[in-house]
Amino acid sequence: MVLAESSEIPSSPSPQLRLALKWMESMTDGNIEGLASTLSDDYVHQIYPASTGIEIQRGKEAYLTNVRQVMSMFTENVATVLEIIESPGIVILHERSDGKTKLGVDYKNEAMMTYYVEEVGNELKIVKVKAFVDSKFTAGFAAEMRKAVEALK
Repeated sequence: MVLAESSEIPSSPSPQLRLALKWMESMTDGNIEGLASTLSDDYVHQIYPASTGIEIQRGKEAYLTNVRQVMSMFTENVATVLEIIESPGIVILHERSDGKTKLGVDYKNEAMMTYYVEEVGNELKIVKVKAFVDSKFTAGFAAEMRKAVEALK
């Protein structure tokens, strides 16, 4: 699992962009410790659109517990940054993920990830992420995973 080379990533990214890229790279690598180092203790993760039915996750430890579970299902995942938009305290990454689960189900999602970055103590931390995902793909992926699990029974 890896963050793919992208012409969109500047050679000298800002500190907040470096933090968002570390978040993404840690997610694709399944590096829980790396991911944890980017998050504030009161971290909030919200997936849009609301029609996905995915609940808001509140708190760093609760989020990391969920990520451990999700990442354990994947054998590979590559994220590619398609576009970067920055403003003080906010990084938006348009990204595409290509992966495969242990059950052989392909994961090909596209998302707009908005990272809210603040100084916590003396270091930058991500306090919130809003992920706007491909809802059609997300629903289909969930259905394919359910079918794959049922086939194992």
